[in-house]
Amino acid sequence: MGNFKINFMDVRKEAEIKFYNSKNYGKQFFLWSLKSFIFFKEVASGNIAGKKVLDYGCGGGKYSNWLGQKAKEVVGIDLSENALDFARKNCNLKNVSFFKMDCEKIDFQSECFDIVFDSESFCSLNHEKAFSEISRVLKPKGLLVGMETLGHNPFTNLKREINKLFGKSTTWSKGHIFKVSDLKAAEKYFPKIETHYFHLISWIAIPFLKYKQGISFLNFLEKIDRKILKLFPFLNKYCFKIVFLMQKS
Repeated sequence: MGNFKINFMDVRKEAEIKFYNSKNYGKQFFLWSLKSFIFFKEVASGNIAGKKVLDYGCGGGKYSNWLGQKAKEVVGIDLSENALDFARKNCNLKNVSFFKMDCEKIDFQSECFDIVFDSESFCSLNHEKAFSEISRVLKPKGLLVGMETLGHNPFTNLKREINKLFGKSTTWSKGHIFKVSDLKAAEKYFPKIETHYFHLISWIAIPFLKYKQGISFLNFLEKIDRKILKLFPFLNKYCFKIVFLMQKS
C-alpha cells in the first residue's frame, strides 16, 4: 500500500472550508428578533467598549461592523476566503481587520486580546483546541463571550439530520454541536462561567418570522419558555441556544 497516509484533521478542515466557501453571504438571514440574539448583543455590548476584540470564526462578518462601532479594535479570523471577502467588502471601519486563520491554531501572540467574541463557531472546531487557544490569546481576566446552538434536543437534532441530507451542514458540524459537557471541559481554562439558556420551544417560531404575525408568535412562545424553565431548570440543556461568559483566571 506504500506510505500513503490521510491526515484526517486536514480532510475535516478542507470539508468545512469548502462548505463555507459555497455559502451565499449576501443573503444571510439574521434572527435579531430572538431573545437569545438580543441578550447576546446586550451582554457583549456591556463588555467590549474600548477593548481589543477577537471576532472568532467571524464568517461573513455579520457582527464585525457592530463590534467595531463599540470596541477599540476588532480582529476577525476565519478559514473561508469567500466569507472573509464578503466581510471586508461590507465593513468600512478602520479599526476592524480580517485575517485568514485557523481558529484551532491562532497566529497571534499570547495574552493580546481583552475579549474573544464567538458566534456559533464551535460546531466547526475541535472544542478542546478551541478553548485552549482562546484562553492562550486572552489577557488575564479576559472574557470569552459566546453564543452556541445546543445539541441535546431530539427534535432540533432531527432537523440537523435533515439539513445534512440536503447539504445544509457538514458531517463534522452535525456531530459537534455544543453540549453541556463542553461547559465542564471549559472549566480547565475558564474557572468562572456564566450561562443563559433560550428557546426550549420558541425555536418552532423561527420559520414563521418572515410572516406578519411571526414576531407575535415568537414572543408568545418565548414567554412560555421563561415560565417553563423557571419551574423546571433541568430542562435548560434541551434549549436551542446557550449564551455564555467565560472568564480566564
